[in-house]
Amino acid sequence: MTTRSVPWAPGRLPGIGHAHRLLGDPLPLLRELPELGPVVRVGLGPRTLYMVTTPELLRSIGLGTAGRFHREDLIEPIAPFAGRTLVTLSGDAHRRRRRQIAPAFHRNRIATYAPAFARIARQWVSELPVGEPIDLAPEADRLSLATLTSTLIAADVGSEALAAVRVDSPLLLAEASFRTILPRAFWRLRPGADRRYHASAARLRGMLETVVVDYRRSGRDPGDLLSGLLMHTGPGSGDVLDDEAVIDELVGFLMGGIESPAGIFVALIHELVRAPGVRDRVIAEVDEVVGDGPVAAEHATALPYLRNTLLETMRLWSAWINMLTADGPVSLGDVEVPSGAMVGFSVNMIHHDPRNYTDPERFLPSRWEQPDVELIDPDAVAPFGVGVRKCPADHFSWSELTLQAAALLRDRLPVLPESDRGVPVGVTTKGVGVRPASARVVLYPRR
Repeated sequence: MTTRSVPWAPGRLPGIGHAHRLLGDPLPLLRELPELGPVVRVGLGPRTLYMVTTPELLRSIGLGTAGRFHREDLIEPIAPFAGRTLVTLSGDAHRRRRRQIAPAFHRNRIATYAPAFARIARQWVSELPVGEPIDLAPEADRLSLATLTSTLIAADVGSEALAAVRVDSPLLLAEASFRTILPRAFWRLRPGADRRYHASAARLRGMLETVVVDYRRSGRDPGDLLSGLLMHTGPGSGDVLDDEAVIDELVGFLMGGIESPAGIFVALIHELVRAPGVRDRVIAEVDEVVGDGPVAAEHATALPYLRNTLLETMRLWSAWINMLTADGPVSLGDVEVPSGAMVGFSVNMIHHDPRNYTDPERFLPSRWEQPDVELIDPDAVAPFGVGVRKCPADHFSWSELTLQAAALLRDRLPVLPESDRGVPVGVTTKGVGVRPASARVVLYPRR
């Protein structure tokens, strides 16, 4: 089957393709694609993106059976702030970088971060207003930032850089999305945004360089992620990360370490206040497991229903796009794609396809319990990605989110404000992340 026979997604416009649909709310377009076929063409400006719509094709890309891919096309859009991070590396360079950063996310090291996850979450809960409507989104961002402060860069020297991330990350993520979806000619139409983008990127990288140099000079290991990157030496090879590579990976962790967990946490509470039966069951489990004491590190793996609830939240609110470039001819099922073609997939789309999940738009944590979980195709479960592109921080995220949710629900009862009941809530995107556009909630004391 040739690429000419692959159907186009509806709504393509001359010059910009489907950019007008992708830069606003991309989800309606994604929901239409599976009905058009296993591979669908989407226009990114004048370029064509071949979107795969089935779990089988998603897996073939992630495991490399479809062919080889690279991410050279993503380097220029995000290079000003992310450099050559794991996200953009390919082939041998990607495999080598994964090996280099793996020790920072080893289960044993994550276990040392868990007490900080719990401690910071307890403190955060104690500072939240009670009995009045609040917007949880900025509070969740603050929690993620505080968590990074003690796990990514524990030393005080990193506080300025972390504060800059909170200010600059929305601009950097939004501009990176714009530059990824539209060709370079469109970037020059927004000179003010271009200047702000480069200034923010330079400021962030400059601050991080100061932090890395300070760590190198001191030789200390406070048990954080940065020291894990700096101190690691490859067994036998003596392979280490140089300062530039460490800064690249720090930026990646910082950008993902705030937006991704904060977005999922906001989505979790958004779903719980609209499903009080689920909320109350999670609270009952937390009360039974935690008891009268505080939420602690050991509870990260002791709350199975909360974990299922988080998994269901990740299913509903997973990343909306991922793009690669064919490095040689690629086989997408019956479709032969030429070298240099852009290939994309959406875990969010896979997770919302009724062929993969019964009643996919409903928030149903019970679908992950026996016997219902047996009906789910494992290939259609990919909240952290598949294969070589799977997020290396998945265990880190599970521990962080479980303890944060448990800490909140142990001491507070989240309720949807009366004025918000029955009001539709849209979505907002930051980079590839998706979260509810509104996160209003009232928290009542439970203890």
